[in-house]
Amino acid sequence: MHNIPGVCLVRRARWDGTVRRLGITWFPHAFLAVLLAFLFLVPGQASLHVAQFAKRSSSAIAVTGDGGRLLVVNPDSNSVSVMDAATGEKLAELTVGDDPRTVALAGSDRAYVTNRGSNTVSVVDLTELTAVATIPVEQQPYGVVVTPDGAFAFAANSGSDSVSVIDTATFQVVAVIPVRDRPAGLAATASRLYVAHLLTGLVSVIDVTGLPETFPDCGPLDLDCSGEVNVVDIQQVSSRWRCRCGDDCYDPRCDIDDDCDIDIVSIMQVAAHWGPAYPVISTGSTSNLAQSIVLDPTESRAYLPHIKSNSFNPAPLFDTSIFPVVSVVDLATNQHLPAERISLETVDVPVNMPFDAAFTPDGSELWVLNAGSNDVSVIDTTSWTGLTHISAGANPRGIVLSPDGGAAYVNNTLDGTVSVIDTTALAVTDVFTATQMRMPPVLLEGKRLFHSAARPALARDQWMSCASCHFGGEMDGRTWNFPGLGPRNTPSLLGVIQTYPINWQADMDESQDQEHFIRGFQAGGGLISDGDPYPGRGMFNVGQSLELDALATFVDSIPMPRNPDIPPGGPIPPAVERGRLVFESPATGCTDCHPAPFYADKQKHDVGTADGPNELAGPEMDTPTLRGLARTAPYLHDGSASTLYDVLVTKNPADQHGATSHLSPDEIADLIAFMKALPYIGD
Repeated sequence: MHNIPGVCLVRRARWDGTVRRLGITWFPHAFLAVLLAFLFLVPGQASLHVAQFAKRSSSAIAVTGDGGRLLVVNPDSNSVSVMDAATGEKLAELTVGDDPRTVALAGSDRAYVTNRGSNTVSVVDLTELTAVATIPVEQQPYGVVVTPDGAFAFAANSGSDSVSVIDTATFQVVAVIPVRDRPAGLAATASRLYVAHLLTGLVSVIDVTGLPETFPDCGPLDLDCSGEVNVVDIQQVSSRWRCRCGDDCYDPRCDIDDDCDIDIVSIMQVAAHWGPAYPVISTGSTSNLAQSIVLDPTESRAYLPHIKSNSFNPAPLFDTSIFPVVSVVDLATNQHLPAERISLETVDVPVNMPFDAAFTPDGSELWVLNAGSNDVSVIDTTSWTGLTHISAGANPRGIVLSPDGGAAYVNNTLDGTVSVIDTTALAVTDVFTATQMRMPPVLLEGKRLFHSAARPALARDQWMSCASCHFGGEMDGRTWNFPGLGPRNTPSLLGVIQTYPINWQADMDESQDQEHFIRGFQAGGGLISDGDPYPGRGMFNVGQSLELDALATFVDSIPMPRNPDIPPGGPIPPAVERGRLVFESPATGCTDCHPAPFYADKQKHDVGTADGPNELAGPEMDTPTLRGLARTAPYLHDGSASTLYDVLVTKNPADQHGATSHLSPDEIADLIAFMKALPYIGD
């Protein structure tokens, strides 16, 4: 056979619905012609016919099936740009909702855009170049994807732990699928919806055949649609959830009664925390910041770019605290494949915050976009080695390849540009302008610095950025062990300017004091070029560096959003109103340390929560604000309280942390309802 002239195939292909890796194999020309005809013409076969290749994953950029147009979301311009993919001409920039995050195509004439800030999905007509509809969904929609037949669009509501199902013919939400905490990235096949969860790296696998009847619009855990969570629901949850001890456990908090299994006792206590009972794949207990999930075009695999937060390290250094990885999931067995995990700092160079990814049409290369180090890692999927490293613009958040695989397009969200990369030359060949950045220059510069690890001044070896622990200004759900301090639960930065001082030990009185974190935890050279920063509670560092002042200005500008479930002047749920009365009662003393409107007295107190054996700087801790509690678990300085019930009862045996021992279970429930509703009144 080797003496017969032929062609060497080194790519991967799918034959008759099964996947096989092809080594170097010789085919005679006649046989090759028959093979190619088979691959091109037989319906239903995944083929080398690149015109049918499409990325069916949520992303901040999309390309039409003919490769002619790009759709680019512009989060800080509240717009989506429609661009000529060949020339970079901006055909239109359409205003959508607030803070658009991802875009998905339905055929060649329509696109769907999630607007995280306005809780809507915009529908864009690509023929008329207009936004033709606005669809209300639930809180903070992030990822959006469309089924292969174009019949349904899915929006991941990261703020309400659900997925909205949109009928693309009527622009109506026909079902709401409750899912686990913070759904973000989505990917869709004809029968399955895959949901990546931001802070845990969990992947929910949802059977979407039979839509919309499969998922009537019921509340979370109300599996029988009775209007309440009852024994029938709990039994269904019990039969479908499984949890084991060790690294494969979905979450160590699930095993409430410590019997190494999740059972009725555990489920009844964590039902509200866990959400619905769909099959879930764990990518490991350290997985964090998973914003996208990408399907391999040639194999039954899914890939999640994310970081590993090694918060269990008792003495973390910059390069032992977080790690940039791409986790791999076998979709045929719903199993995480840890042996196939890609460590980007090993196959490429140190990078920060893997954010999105895209395959070449034949699956031979995986292009991973790194939002914090502003670059792309190109990986050969045969040898799993790095091919090259390509620089992009500021805070790139979306990557897509043209249908023929000849070009890669990167959405640089904090430059308002698109980097065009020749996939053969492996080099940037052009930069298109998608939008004019509308932020004031000082805020734009500060936002770039907050999200960047690309400069030695900010981080050593491009390893870590502020956003690595405070993505979107929020928190990472982790408790870190800091030398000289002990365990510290990552606080949210939302509305931080209103609740100075900063940190659990109240050792910073201005956001410019972040210079200590940059030089310490991030191992950067620092933004103050002339000398060292003043101590955190000493003289002010404002004015020592224009860049540091810009960074601080951005941090101080991040608002604390109101509770969207209680609109201004709207009705207050009875449980919340009853809880407010309990909170304000002198008998509980809650307002002594948590007075309105910021629900923090900006003082340190010893309330019996910081006397553990690992605590090195207690027992007094800064009073945390209670605003936004519903989205900041775990609680307390050491993250030892998984729920607000734990805060009020389990971790408060001596009534040092508010007098609650005299309260009835109903009063505790009402108090929790009030605390979770904050802020619902004006600050």
